[in-house]
Amino acid sequence: MNMFLWIFREVFSFKNKALGRIISLALGMSIGLVLFSYNSYQLTYDDFQKQGDRIFRVGLLGRMNGEDYESAYTFAPLADALKQDFPEVEAATCVRVDWQKEMFRYEGNEFREVTLYADTAFFSFFSCSLVMGDQAALMDKNNIFISERIAKKVFGTEAAIGKRVWSEGKEWIVAGIFADLPENTHLFYEVVKSLDALNKYKGWDGGTSYYCYVRLTDPAAADKIEGHSRQFLGKYIHWELELELHLQPLKKLYLLYSGENVVERMVLLSVLALVMLLVSGLNYVLLSISSIGRRTKLIGIHKVNGAAGKDLFRMFMAETGILLTMAFVLSVVIILLFRTWTEQELGISLADLLTWQNLWVALLILGAMFFFSGFFPARLLASMSFMQIEHRMTEGARRWKIFLLGGQFMMVAFLLVLLWIVVGQTGILLNQDPGYDIERLYFTRVLDNQDVSPAFRLKEELDKLPFVEGVAVAESLPADGLSGIRVKNKTTDEEVVSARWLIVDEEFFEVMHIPVNGEKSIWKSGTGIVVNEKLLKLLHKEENPEDYIFAGELGYLPVDGICRDFQLGSLYNEQLPLLVSRIQRDEYYGSLNVIFRLTVVTPENIMAVKKVLTNTVSKQSAELLNYVDYMQGNYSSIFQLRRWVLGMAGVVLVIIVLGLIGYTSDEVNRKAKEIAIRKVNGAKTREVMELLLLKLGWIAMGGIPWGLAGAYWVGCQVLEGFVIKYSMDWWIFAGTVLFILVIMVVVVYICAYKVAAANPVKALQAE
Repeated sequence: MNMFLWIFREVFSFKNKALGRIISLALGMSIGLVLFSYNSYQLTYDDFQKQGDRIFRVGLLGRMNGEDYESAYTFAPLADALKQDFPEVEAATCVRVDWQKEMFRYEGNEFREVTLYADTAFFSFFSCSLVMGDQAALMDKNNIFISERIAKKVFGTEAAIGKRVWSEGKEWIVAGIFADLPENTHLFYEVVKSLDALNKYKGWDGGTSYYCYVRLTDPAAADKIEGHSRQFLGKYIHWELELELHLQPLKKLYLLYSGENVVERMVLLSVLALVMLLVSGLNYVLLSISSIGRRTKLIGIHKVNGAAGKDLFRMFMAETGILLTMAFVLSVVIILLFRTWTEQELGISLADLLTWQNLWVALLILGAMFFFSGFFPARLLASMSFMQIEHRMTEGARRWKIFLLGGQFMMVAFLLVLLWIVVGQTGILLNQDPGYDIERLYFTRVLDNQDVSPAFRLKEELDKLPFVEGVAVAESLPADGLSGIRVKNKTTDEEVVSARWLIVDEEFFEVMHIPVNGEKSIWKSGTGIVVNEKLLKLLHKEENPEDYIFAGELGYLPVDGICRDFQLGSLYNEQLPLLVSRIQRDEYYGSLNVIFRLTVVTPENIMAVKKVLTNTVSKQSAELLNYVDYMQGNYSSIFQLRRWVLGMAGVVLVIIVLGLIGYTSDEVNRKAKEIAIRKVNGAKTREVMELLLLKLGWIAMGGIPWGLAGAYWVGCQVLEGFVIKYSMDWWIFAGTVLFILVIMVVVVYICAYKVAAANPVKALQAE
C-alpha cells in the first residue's frame, strides 16, 4: 500500500515531466495501434470464403512487346474450357466487374454501386449465401441480385423480390438478395447481374476483360494445370502467342495480385508505426532519466532506510505501469477524437478495424512499451548506489541520455526526408503533362440499353451550349485501365503485340487536343484505326504506316492516322502501345463517357451543364466529373501516404521538442554551477549558449545521418513504381539537417537563456 502511495505521489509531484511522458506515449500508441490494426485487417482478406485454400483465380502469363507481363484478366470461355479439359477442376466460374459503379433508381431513391456480371455457377462457387431467391434466376438477363444492405436502404421493410429498378435506361427485376460481404474482400460488389446481359467480347478472340476462378480437388493440382497450359490454350487460341496460365491462390490475391502495391504499403506503414512507437518510447526513457536529478534526494532516503535495488525496481516498474495505463486511455481518446478522419483515410470503419481479433495488437504494443519504456530506466535508477545518487547522475545515465536523444534525432530526420520525397512525387503527379490538355475538361458516364443513342443524344444537347468548346464520346478514358487487344502485321509470320484498346468517336482527338498526323480531323474511312507511335515502333511499321494491321476480333483494318504517345492510366505505367477504333452505333457498350471542354468555367456554366444532363438523361443520374480530379484518383495511395507522413512528422516533432526540453532543462540545472564559474571568468552569455548548442549538435550529428540513410532507402522503394520519379537531390537532406538545427537552437534558447544570462553570484550562492 505504501508503495502505491509513493508512486502516485511521485507521478503527480513531478507533473510536468509525467505529463510529457504520458503525452508522448499516448501519441505513439494511438498511431501504432491504428496502423498495426490496419495491417492486421489487410492480412485477413477473403478469410470468410469457405474452401478458400482450394480456390484460385486464373491469370495470364506471357511475353508481349519484348517484355514479360502478368494479367488477372482472361477470356470469357476460359472457365468452361478448364472445367471440361481438367478433371482436377471441381468447379469454375466466370465474372466481369463494373468498377465504375452503376447508378440505380427506384421511386426517387438512388444508389450507385459496383455491379458484377456472373454465370449461374457463381453463388454456389463462392461463400455468398442467398438470403432470398434462387441462383437459377441468373439465367434471365433481365434479373438482378442485390445485397441485404441495399435492400434495406432502398426498400426498407418492403419485400424487395419482384421490385423493378431503373438502370442503363431499362427496368431490372430484383430476383434475389444475398448476404452482405465483408469489406476486406478482393471482389466486393453490391449488385449481381447475369453474364448474358453482356453482348460483346465473349469469344476467344475478344478482349481479356473477365475474371476466371476455379476450385480444385487438390491445391497441388495448380502446378499440373500451369504446366499444361500452353497446350491447353493452343486448342482454343490460334494466335502465335507465348501465353501460359497462372493460378493465383485466393488467400494471396489481395496481398500479391491486387495491383495496388499492398505489401509495400503494409511494410511502409509498419515502418512508420515502429518509428512512432520508438520515438515515443525513447522520449519516455529520456524524460525518465532526465528526472533523476530532481529525485535523487528521495531515492537516497529510500536507500538509507533500507530499500533494496529490487524494491526500487518494482516501484519504478509500477510507476511505468500507471503512466502507461494513463497513456493508453489517452490514446483511445485521441483515436476517438480523430475517428472520422481515420475512417475516411483508411476506408474502414473503426468498429471493423479495432476488433477483438486485433486485440493482440494492443496487447503486443502495451507489452513492448512496458518493457522498453519501463525496464531500462527502472533498472538504471534501482542500481544506483548512494554515492552515485549524491553525485546526481552516473556516467552511464548520461551516455543513455545521449544515445536516446540521438535516436530521436534519427527518427525525425527519417520522417522529414520521407515527407519531402512524398510531397515532391505528388507534385510531379499533379504537374506532369499527360500528353493531352486537361484544362477545363469534364465528363459524365452514360449507361445505355443495347445502343449508344443516350450518349450521342447528350452530346448533341451539350454541343448546343455556347460555352462548350467541343464534345466527344468514348467507351473509356485515357486515365482508365484500358482493356487489351492483340495486334500484328498483315503477314502471319510477324510477332504479336499486346496493345491497349480505346474506342472513341470522330471528335475525340480534337476535344482532347491530341494531334493526329498533325491534323485535327483524321478518320479517312469508316473502319480505319488510329495508332500511337509506340505501337508503330513495336510493329516495325514506321516506314509504311498506311498498311493494314490485324487486330483481334476487329480483323484487318487500315491505319488512318498516327497520334503522338500520351499517358494511359497513371504514371505508375510506362508508355503503352495504343490502338484506337471508332464507336459503332449498332454496338452495346454498357456505358459510355461523354467528354466535353468548356471555354470558360463559371458557376453559371456548370449549372447549365447539369441542367442539360438532368433533362437529357432522364432515367439515370448522370454525374458531372472534373477530369483533373478523376486523374488524381489514380494516385490516391501516394496522396494518402503524404497525408499520413505529414501528420506523423508533425507528431514526431512535438515529441522530440518535449524530449529536447527535458534534456536541455536537466543539463542546464545540472551545469548551473559550471555556467556560473564560466561567467565569473569572463564568459559571455552567447558563449555559454554556444557551448550548450555545440554539445547538443554533436549528439544530433550522431543520429541524423542514420535517419537520412534510412529515409533514402525507403524513398527509393516508394518511388520504385513510378515511371517519372522525384529526384532525391542533396539539398533535400541539407535542408532537413538545417531545419532540425533551427528547432534545436530555438528550444535551447527558450530553456537555457534565462540561466545563461542570470547573475552567476546567485547560482554560486545557491550551491
